[in-house]
Amino acid sequence: MKKLDRAPAPNWLQANYKEWEKRWEAKYKNPTKSNKFSWAQYNSKKVNHQLLPLLRTQTQDHCSYCDGYPMKSRIGDTIDHFRSKTEFPLLAYVWHNLFLSCSNCQQKNDFFDKRLLKPDVNGYSFAYYFLFNYTTGFIVPNPRRNQKDQDRAILTIKTFGFNDFGRPEDRLEVLGKYHHSINPDKDKFSYRFILI
Repeated sequence: MKKLDRAPAPNWLQANYKEWEKRWEAKYKNPTKSNKFSWAQYNSKKVNHQLLPLLRTQTQDHCSYCDGYPMKSRIGDTIDHFRSKTEFPLLAYVWHNLFLSCSNCQQKNDFFDKRLLKPDVNGYSFAYYFLFNYTTGFIVPNPRRNQKDQDRAILTIKTFGFNDFGRPEDRLEVLGKYHHSINPDKDKFSYRFILI
């Protein structure tokens, strides 16, 4: 998980998010209606369709969690609510809660734990919490950290499936391609946090 420098929230989202969240909360809590989430409309377009290009630009078209690339053509992209939109309905449209996510990382569904690492938090660093095994392709907790930080790393690895879905083998393949490229551009490769 690469450190993410979050861009400022779009003005139109800032101007409307509270109203949309109140509508979603009312819908979700109403037992007589379907409580399935659907994105609000803004200027005749669904909000998620307007957010996806902004989120793609922010991550250079990489998944915010596993750093898979390119999102749309390779692994499908979605918008993940870091804090679940069902458990935290008043965060459903808050900019800092929305992340570009591949379909594999999105499988966390509504799971949330406050210990889960968030890539846009000040002070987050891959090398602080994790180590990459250049032989196996696995991501492991950094053993030099205290137990609390190692537990956070373990939880994050499991939640986003960092060592599942064939990712360790894929990382080793990407690493080989990167090292055999002439003047490689890191942003055109998956797993930029391992490329040295």
